[in-house]
Parts: sequence; C-alpha cells; structure tokens
Amino acid sequence: MRIWAAIGNCCIWIKLLKQVKVLTVKMATYVSAIEDIVRDLIEFIFVMTLMTLAFATMLWIVQSPDENAADDLSIWDNSAPPFTTFGDAAIGSFIMIFSNFDLAWFDSDDERLSNFSLFIFILFM
Repeated sequence: MRIWAAIGNCCIWIKLLKQVKVLTVKMATYVSAIEDIVRDLIEFIFVMTLMTLAFATMLWIVQSPDENAADDLSIWDNSAPPFTTFGDAAIGSFIMIFSNFDLAWFDSDDERLSNFSLFIFILFM
C-alpha cells in the first residue's frame, strides 16, 4: 500500500509542478526546461540500460561457472565474481559503470576466456 501511496504522491507533485507554469513566464520556462531534461534523460537511461544488459549478458556467458559451482555463489559474497548468475552479472555491470570493480573478476583458468572478458570490459567502458 505504501508503494502506491508513494507513486500517487509523486504524480501529485508532478501535476503541481505543471500547474506552476501558469504563474509567470519565467516559471514556465524553468518548468519546460526541466521537462525537456527529464525527457532526454529517460531516453539516455533507456539506451544505457540496454547496452549495460547486453554487455552483462556477454560477460555472464563467458564467465559463468558450471551449473554445480554457481549454486552457492553470489555478488554479495566478496570472494565470488559477479558473473555467476544473470542477475549478479547485470548488477555487476551497473557497478562497473561507476568504476567499482576488481580486475580479478575477469580471471579464468582459460587464458582465452580471461582475455576475451577483458576485451568485452574495454569495449563496455
């Protein structure tokens, strides 16, 4: 119930912000500028999310361990690489955007997989 109350509250504030446009021309300019910025940000965030999920999928495919080893690993365990499940790979990729990662995440027993993972990471960044 609180979630719907929060969403409704946000809608009311947005409606109020749109009503502020009628007060003065300056206020209308500011509100219109904010609306344009939010519209542009939504488009950017959509594209950025798609790109991040694409790279997360690639890293998950290349770095995920076999099915038996992935049962008890998670990104929340600091010793585990963040690519054991798709959810962890997606979260790990969003974390990497903010440069909070460890190059050891890309280590693998197979040197080709490690190098390809680093290549994907370089393309992503």
